[in-house]
Amino acid sequence: MLTCELNGITFINTYVPNGNTVGSDKWEYKLRWLDRFSRMLSERYRPDQPVVWLGDINIAPTPDDVFDSPKMLGKVGHHPDEFSRLEGIRQWGLIDLFRLHHSGPGDYTFWDFVIPRSVERNLGWRIDHIYGTQPIADACRAILDGHIILSRKLAAAGHYPAIDVMHSVSRLCSQLSKPQQLAATRKLREAMSTYDESKDLIDLGAYTPGTNAALDAAVRMQPEITDFLRQDTTVDAPLAEGLDRLQSIAGRL
Repeated sequence: MLTCELNGITFINTYVPNGNTVGSDKWEYKLRWLDRFSRMLSERYRPDQPVVWLGDINIAPTPDDVFDSPKMLGKVGHHPDEFSRLEGIRQWGLIDLFRLHHSGPGDYTFWDFVIPRSVERNLGWRIDHIYGTQPIADACRAILDGHIILSRKLAAAGHYPAIDVMHSVSRLCSQLSKPQQLAATRKLREAMSTYDESKDLIDLGAYTPGTNAALDAAVRMQPEITDFLRQDTTVDAPLAEGLDRLQSIAGRL
């Protein structure tokens, strides 16, 4: 086990003992090692601190983490005794950072060389892991880009993708977009916000055109904005075409 602290984050890198054979002395040593590691976490750290645990954990904890779970269940690396101890460690306050972003089978880190063409056939195990406390998980989500909020209301209205643009945040947009794209995006969001703030009045028929130029423009362009934000799953939307349409809408607001 190797630990270090970098930029306020504690990293714990481990090679968990393999265990060799279920019932052997090495197997019992592995289980005791996991128990001691669990105690060490509780004694030295808190789950509200930024802590990362990573390395060769030598456990495939779910059926998705091994190519043939029914066949491997009960063997070293995919045994209920290992599952319970790893879950006990996670209950202290660790989140599987890989599974935070990827679900399902087929993502492995180890392929047994004794199985013919195991790599080509993707007959592997996910036994190398990276876990983090809640502060790390939150930062991990944000680093990818931001937060995309899906709306049940939009989905129920047949609006796909059902993304709530006004409540979604992109942290990389300002770095990846050109100034004119950012300006057009701001104008579009401002128009959407203006329309949403007055939607009740509009629905009640209490909106009077001519009293607010920004609202007039938002009401006039609302059908086109809504159409712009929709995309059928069978329709291709080239980036250049989307940017041109964004600029066109923004220019009329």
